[in-house]
Amino acid sequence: MKKTIKIVAFILFVFFTSITFAQQEENTYWKQKEMGIISNSLNLAQKTSSINQVATIQQIGNYNTNVLTIKASTSNFSVIQNGDFNAVDVTKYANSLTENIVQNGNNNFISEYAIYSNNVDSQVTQTGNNNNYLSYGSNSISDNLKINIKGNDKTVIVLSR
Repeated sequence: MKKTIKIVAFILFVFFTSITFAQQEENTYWKQKEMGIISNSLNLAQKTSSINQVATIQQIGNYNTNVLTIKASTSNFSVIQNGDFNAVDVTKYANSLTENIVQNGNNNFISEYAIYSNNVDSQVTQTGNNNNYLSYGSNSISDNLKINIKGNDKTVIVLSR
């Protein structure tokens, strides 16, 4: 029962948070209007080296949130949210990171936490309502992971050590 309360509290916290940021960029805040489409692309590049980071966020719907903490030499991270009350909370540290997240439906939630990964190339797609994807840790087996959740009220939990 305590775990359920903690999960609900965490999900509510994520739903009411709307901060998006990436390495070497001050916290950039995109506040979504009550109705409308938001599509932003954040391209970060250091002039003195070939380090390249890209984070693309596209939201169609109401009350969608993203909290991204990414530290990588090279990264290409994209989030597409179609629907209402979808949330993404990602913290990843990797040498090279390529990830695509797609949420189609309402009240979907993704939480990923992985530090000290080498090369990550993953894709997560949720189609339906009230779906959850939780991923903690990273190893060679979870690299290049592709998750596709279809339906309603589904939960997938990946634990990697």
